[in-house]
Amino acid sequence: MDPRVGEIASALRGSRKYATLTEGVLQRIAAWALQRHHTTKAALQAARGKLHQAYGAYLTPGNLTTTERMVAALPAPAARDAVAQASRAILARHASSAERLGFLSDLYPRLLGPPLDLTRVRRILDLACGLHPLALPWMGLSPETEYCAYDIDERLMRAIGQYLTKAGQSGRAEARDLMAWPGTPALPAADVVLLLKTVPCFERQESGASLRLLQSLEAPCVIVSFPARSLGGREKGMREQYQETAANLARGLGARMERLGFPTETFYRLWR
Repeated sequence: MDPRVGEIASALRGSRKYATLTEGVLQRIAAWALQRHHTTKAALQAARGKLHQAYGAYLTPGNLTTTERMVAALPAPAARDAVAQASRAILARHASSAERLGFLSDLYPRLLGPPLDLTRVRRILDLACGLHPLALPWMGLSPETEYCAYDIDERLMRAIGQYLTKAGQSGRAEARDLMAWPGTPALPAADVVLLLKTVPCFERQESGASLRLLQSLEAPCVIVSFPARSLGGREKGMREQYQETAANLARGLGARMERLGFPTETFYRLWR
């Protein structure tokens, strides 16, 4: 390995924004940058830009601090109403998650509705989850359903793990780089896999990464979603563009595709 990979990864970890990302992510991004830039300085700048594009633009240290504080303030176990109130307050402070607040109550009866039978759903994988697990009060899951959340930020995953415990939801939260291949250990089989607003981020890092990940999983239902507009509010034909992306994923998985449209986001249920 190029010794500069460790140097760049160390510099990235020195940033408050990326200090708690998994070491594997930092080294992978550093290696990517060095393949494209001859000098360490230029590679470090490119690595920072790539991390901002893939992660930093969506969850700031301030968002994370607020999440930790509000989750810590919940009793254990917490009443359902208290969990829902805290969850809504946290989601409202995060740009991407706040977009769903207006249709949370309508979303999950459709997203996790028939032909899915929630009484038979034993495990859900929420990949590159961000703050999405905080929508649990609206999902209608049994407390025994195992909710497994994965993301690249160790600090975030500690907060999500604490949240699951206080919400009385079976499951776990684990920090890992889902783009590392092959993944070790392998992700468990599940009834439903969620990959929400993440495919574009994966594809900007490595073309074909999303399909490769999904093909490695054992799950009859995969749910992916795409933003209907940019963080800046522009639509730019995104629905049409991502419709084709979703169709390509469905073809690659040999899956039947079902589209569920909402004001700021389009969801696709892929049935294998």
